Amino acid sequence: MQLLISLARGVLSPDAMRAIDEITAEILDGAEAVMEILGGQPDMATANRQLINLTQGRMKRPKKPTSCIVELNEMMTRLDLPLTRWILLERVEHAIGSTQNLTKEGPAAPAWPKRSSSAPASRYRMALPI
Repeated sequence: MQLLISLARGVLSPDAMRAIDEITAEILDGAEAVMEILGGQPDMATANRQLINLTQGRMKRPKKPTSCIVELNEMMTRLDLPLTRWILLERVEHAIGSTQNLTKEGPAAPAWPKRSSSAPASRYRMALPI
């Protein structure tokens, strides 16, 4: 990935841009590569949030990056990589749509916040379509 990022610096022809996009997407289509690039994440929700931010080049710089995530984020900011963005967002879509817990709180955790006696009940009502 480092080599690919270094090749993507400078002015690229449309064909070179398309090749960079395809190769980056192919690499990031693998779960192992994504896990290595993201590094340790506390849970799937955080990892998905990081991937969404990465697609826009808005990922916060990690305190101690252990991969090329900073350079990849910069590349995503600078270049139009629609296939790479699509692959990452598809990964997020599958994770959110799966039955796997997104957080480490487990299935026994309440799905809705508990209402305190001082909180108005209207705060917890859902708007239903008519």
